[in-house]
Amino acid sequence: MGHVIKLGFAAEAIVNFSHLLKAICARKKTSYAMEIVLRIMPMFNCVPNIFSYSILFKGLCNEKRSQEALELIHIMVDHGGSCQPNVVSYNTVVHGLLKEGEAGKAYSLFCEMLQREILPDVVTYNSIISGMCKVHAMDKAEEVLRQMFDRGILPDTATYTSLIHGYYSSGQCKEVERVFNEMSRNCVQPNMITYNIQMDYLCKSGRCTEARKIFDSLIDLGQKLTVTTYSILLHGYALERSLHGMHCLIDLMVGNGISPDHHVYNILIFVYAKEGMVGEVMHIFTKMRQQGLNPDVVNYGTVINLLCSIGRMDDAMSQFSQMITEGLAPNIIVFTPPY
Repeated sequence: MGHVIKLGFAAEAIVNFSHLLKAICARKKTSYAMEIVLRIMPMFNCVPNIFSYSILFKGLCNEKRSQEALELIHIMVDHGGSCQPNVVSYNTVVHGLLKEGEAGKAYSLFCEMLQREILPDVVTYNSIISGMCKVHAMDKAEEVLRQMFDRGILPDTATYTSLIHGYYSSGQCKEVERVFNEMSRNCVQPNMITYNIQMDYLCKSGRCTEARKIFDSLIDLGQKLTVTTYSILLHGYALERSLHGMHCLIDLMVGNGISPDHHVYNILIFVYAKEGMVGEVMHIFTKMRQQGLNPDVVNYGTVINLLCSIGRMDDAMSQFSQMITEGLAPNIIVFTPPY
């Protein structure tokens, strides 16, 4: 490589270096790639460009070294040369910081970006809003949303889904409703994550009928629903003690080729346990095995708790022993109802 540069093929050398850097970073050897960019390339009067640095930013963040990527951005800015970080550079490092749980540093870098008059794009805004929502810093998330509107960048499905999840997970149900309505007014189409959150919110608010309408509309639209969506509605019926609704939904689920998982079975087991229907609980427990699904510690815990509550201690101990035999380690969930 040095021989090529000495012959004067600098432009080609940059391209060659880029390929080399990508290959090195792909092997998780970003430290070596940094040595090439910061020391070896300048030795041969080959000035790294923004693409060279972008490869380093991505490599560092992929290795969970976003703090070093942040320091590298600051070095570039302080150096004041012709090669300065751009919006892609900032997006990469912001995303890396957020993945490592450094929401505060990510937000500070976003503010630095604005101070340097580097215009964020929808990727930047969505990353910051998502990060703020995950730490329940909803005021900051709303502030960033207002900045989006002020700059003429319209929120998309990812933006609203982050806000909905943030408000929902922090228990601010009125705000969840407000964001859903705003999303609808702005003609932004929800995705399956958004629908799942909305259905879960409705079910836990005692509005299972509304959740079912959304569920049915998705089927009518030809959406391929996963076991997660079915389990959300199933849990809604469980909260209402609607055994008929649960049975019909399970039949629909199986008819559509979706196999119940441990969570689905545990919802069924727990509801029948609450109703004191021991025979039905044991039937479901047996049916799991027949379908090739061995009970997990939560399934066992629900059954053991039921048997203990009705005084069938010998049967409870038998299930406990079976659980140990199958290599499952008991924990507090074995003795505590899951809902």
